[in-house]
Amino acid sequence: MTKLEYANYEARVAAFMEREQLSFVTTENIDPFFSWSTCECCEAMAGSRTVLTARAANGETVRYNVCRDCEYYVTYGRLDDATMQGVR
Repeated sequence: MTKLEYANYEARVAAFMEREQLSFVTTENIDPFFSWSTCECCEAMAGSRTVLTARAANGETVRYNVCRDCEYYVTYGRLDDATMQGVR
């Protein structure tokens, strides 16, 4: 992943968070599952998904199917070490 690709990824995640007006974001402790649908956060193509839970601006709890990268990014504020080592 290049620095530009990483910056684009971060921009997509930030746009999702702002658009959905989410707070108190967490991931549910469930086994990942496969989905043909794109990640609801970064729009990555089909793949492994998990559930992201958040509080919307109106106070409701909402859930999204997100890729493993977004799960990691929401939890730690960056992508995993192996991916980050490749960012150039």
